[in-house]
Amino acid sequence: MNKYAIVASDLRNKIVDGTYKPGAKLPTMPQLCEMYGISKITVKHAMDELERLGLIARRRGSGTYVKKAYSIPHGVDSASTLSSALGGFTADHESMGEQVSAEVHEFSVCQPETRVADALGLGADEYCYRIERTLKANDKPLQDQLVYIPLTVVPKLLLRDAESSLYYYIVHTLGLKVDSAHRRVSAIHPDEKAAKHLGISTDTPVLKIVRVSYLDDGRACELSISTHAPCSEFLNVDTR
Repeated sequence: MNKYAIVASDLRNKIVDGTYKPGAKLPTMPQLCEMYGISKITVKHAMDELERLGLIARRRGSGTYVKKAYSIPHGVDSASTLSSALGGFTADHESMGEQVSAEVHEFSVCQPETRVADALGLGADEYCYRIERTLKANDKPLQDQLVYIPLTVVPKLLLRDAESSLYYYIVHTLGLKVDSAHRRVSAIHPDEKAAKHLGISTDTPVLKIVRVSYLDDGRACELSISTHAPCSEFLNVDTR
């Protein structure tokens, strides 16, 4: 095994076992060189690997930090960069000539429950937007969403923004860069509210996708919990 892989594996294990906790700053490059007896190039390769796995975020002028990953007990976990899916639900369906709309059922500011706060890296006295909405293409409901967005990231979100593309607002209006996401997918039966919004029975098998998206500075910018109608294209798992 290459030296960088050994270092990356050791740091990964320390992140997983809590030696380096979510949000913690990792040792500096000179410190890591001394700790492992390796060169700066080897440290860089190790950091590149950890970043590829979605475990860390580099903040220019500040250092390298452990990401605050969202832990879900069931489903398949993945950490992936957002590439062609960056455009999200709106861009995907508009590219097929479909008219996209979002019906917002609730738009509020709340102090999130512990699990949501942990996922978004929020303190006990911090708040977030709570948005319930149904995404439609040609007026056909395809996704039912519950979305949480920290006020520290998006301080002036309006109802009209939730009625369109949240991704477009975050990236193009605010000029932020969405860099990566941690996602879990599971097969479920929808609850009564989601079933009603999607026009299906609670006995209908659907996909549930829980995802935390991160900016390039390591901050979590969104937690989305999406229930996909069975007629939607399951290969497209972007939930904006």
